[in-house]
Amino acid sequence: MLLTVLMDTLATPSEPLAIRANASGLSATPWLQIKEETRCEAMRDDDCLGRYGFTVTYGGAFAAGPSDRGSKTEGRIEPQELQRLRELVAQVSSSLAGADRICRPEGLPGIRDQLDLTFGNGAVVRL
Repeated sequence: MLLTVLMDTLATPSEPLAIRANASGLSATPWLQIKEETRCEAMRDDDCLGRYGFTVTYGGAFAAGPSDRGSKTEGRIEPQELQRLRELVAQVSSSLAGADRICRPEGLPGIRDQLDLTFGNGAVVRL
């Protein structure tokens, strides 16, 4: 489910990205991981899907968590999902060379998704 949310976030070209890093030249830099985290104002942490984070590496390993109790789920995403994720990240990366963009507030009130893309040169871009 979280991988679907992550890929849907990347695949929505009509929504502007909020870029909080100097993104010049990142399209030529390989990415290392992408991490999604969700904040829910009016929910218990355990009821907020994505609250403890979901990370996928370039190689396809994923980790969900750890929770506040220390539980963590790790594994590998399917090859087809990894290929699609790489394609989406490549699309987004090639569009990062422009100036900062402002994100329109959309989605459910009280819920905020944060998506960070980490590159091999140490740069982190928040989408």
